[in-house]
Amino acid sequence: MPSKPRRDPAGSFLEVVARRVADRQRLAAVSEIGLLDTGSETGFDRIASLAAELLATPFGFITVVDETRSFWKAHTGVDSTDPAKRQEPVGESFCQYVIGLDDALAVGDTRLDDRTKHNPSIVSRGVLAWAGVPLRAANGEVLGTVCVADTETRSWTERDTALLYRLADIATGEIRARQTAVIAGRSGALLSAIVETSPTGFCLFDNELRFEMVNQKLAAMNELSVADHLGRTIHEVWPDAARLIVPSLRSVLETGEAIIDVEVVREVPSRPSEQRTWLANYFRVESNDHPIGVGGLFSDVTDRVRSRQRAEKLAHLTYNLVSLDDLSDVVDSVSTDGARYLGADTIAIAVFDPTSDVLDIMTPHVGPQVPAGQIRVSDENPYGQAIRTREPVLIPNPGERAERFPASVLAAEADGYRSSAVMPLFAGGYTIGALAAEWRNDTPLEDFPLTQLRVLSNVVAQTLERCRNNAERQQLVTSLQMTLLSPPPSIAGLQTAVRYLPAGNAIGFGGDWYDVVVIDQYRSAVIVGDISGHDATAAARMSHARTTISNLVQLDTLLKELFTRAEDLMANHQSATFATVSVTVIDTANRTMTSVSAGHPPPLYMSLQGPARPVKHALRSLIGVRTSTPVPIPEPYVPGATLIAYTDGLIETRNSSIDLDIEQLRRFVPQLAELSVEAAADKLLAQYAQPADQPDDIALVVARM
Repeated sequence: MPSKPRRDPAGSFLEVVARRVADRQRLAAVSEIGLLDTGSETGFDRIASLAAELLATPFGFITVVDETRSFWKAHTGVDSTDPAKRQEPVGESFCQYVIGLDDALAVGDTRLDDRTKHNPSIVSRGVLAWAGVPLRAANGEVLGTVCVADTETRSWTERDTALLYRLADIATGEIRARQTAVIAGRSGALLSAIVETSPTGFCLFDNELRFEMVNQKLAAMNELSVADHLGRTIHEVWPDAARLIVPSLRSVLETGEAIIDVEVVREVPSRPSEQRTWLANYFRVESNDHPIGVGGLFSDVTDRVRSRQRAEKLAHLTYNLVSLDDLSDVVDSVSTDGARYLGADTIAIAVFDPTSDVLDIMTPHVGPQVPAGQIRVSDENPYGQAIRTREPVLIPNPGERAERFPASVLAAEADGYRSSAVMPLFAGGYTIGALAAEWRNDTPLEDFPLTQLRVLSNVVAQTLERCRNNAERQQLVTSLQMTLLSPPPSIAGLQTAVRYLPAGNAIGFGGDWYDVVVIDQYRSAVIVGDISGHDATAAARMSHARTTISNLVQLDTLLKELFTRAEDLMANHQSATFATVSVTVIDTANRTMTSVSAGHPPPLYMSLQGPARPVKHALRSLIGVRTSTPVPIPEPYVPGATLIAYTDGLIETRNSSIDLDIEQLRRFVPQLAELSVEAAADKLLAQYAQPADQPDDIALVVARM
């Protein structure tokens, strides 16, 4: 494979220069100070003369640079008083490089510097040495330069640059009053532009809570024109949400305390059956210390809320399924809660009997009814194909159904279903049935919730296997644990090894768990948690807590809010859940780790050189005892460093304190520095675990960053 051509560094520099020279905001500042094409002024002329005199050069300039030219507001050494001739094209000017650098430039031999050697002024004007510093507007934009030029090469000193900076300060003082007036004029226009082009809806209510100002974004969100808002009350514009919004606005107006991140559910005017969720922020607007109204910022967060609701539905469904032992109860739960999770009109479950090559379609006792009966796997139908191929079968519309499965068309038409997804159910390496979701509308292939279908199918398959075999509770728990504690995902820039060891008196596993969750391309979370107990009850609570927390992490919930949100989701169930949890987010782009803990020992961090130490973490009480979490602070890590997250079963001893146990582990960890993550995990278990009579569960994650 041919190698890519190397990019010319000088070319890259000139691209940056051209872009910054043409920057609109900079050009606006140049235009607004009004120095272009003006005559000579004594103050500026003296500065240019001083520059040439103090640095012993034949030429001194004060320049203002627009997108095409470098205008010499003041100069010495050039014989011209005509403003039209006191300039040069920007491509021939050395001032362009100062704008590109946003800093001083001093070149002793312009012919040898990669940045300047192609400048035409070297030949046309004989410029062999050049030095200049930025001339800035009050807002920091580079207007041009204070600079000097020489026809002979020379070595510039730091003193030379310092002198130019002092002269630039004097020149800035000459234009400050004019520029301040220009900026004041621009502020109103800039604010108006920001309000109108903002992707966030904005409005201003007057003291009577009537719309006084509305931007186009909010008008579009309301499906009204801007004019249709002005002067009207909230009750007139938002009748469905006024009773929720008005009290908040009155509170802000009276107290001056802003109200942040309030969810407002609104009906879509053109589609009353559809609801959208807005995230609202209200703040008081004052003039001369007197309130003149309330500002409102509104963002449409419907998709985010739906993702959160989907995670909550999955947590609820998972929690219910792990407690069911009867097949009919499983069918009832999946047909209702599973359909809500997928957004489907109905779900059917078919159980496969391999001895007779027959699928039994189960009928729920509650919820949408589906035809019961038997289907042969060998026949051409969506269930049979899913079983035979062990792959999902997606039917987006009636036309494709008629083409692929003509025998199923009449039944689908009779029930009013237009699209379907049939998922094979696997358990113990075998196909045990199929799950079919049906919709009364067409579903394009890219819109099928395939990830959710796989998750639901996996959970349902495990539950069916448990019910069909009527296994002992230990088999149920072991199966679920194997599903939940799966191998970690492959993550770029992060190597992980995970281990789980049940307590010696457990039925297969208990309340300890680990998880490695991918948040986005660069961020992943290492999670370990511990719920007291080693029985099926602890396992059920563990799976509920793990699913809830992992889903919230995957949805990029703020770490400060993570445990409170998890408590809110789990509070709807009768049995209280108490758990210690540690969550550490590793950002491979910024090379930081951010850790929060709910009563859990902090992970240990070991760099390539230094000793092991606990990770800095924001600590609160365990889950189930509601307290707030401090704001976590990211801390940097060194590439190649190791993170070890664990539950207390790894270190806890009966005759010692937890602090001493952690200290003992900290001293041992440096022995793992040269090992792979897998070997390090094995060595930790070999050193601390007691397989014959392990007193507590152990969950362990070793991550090499």
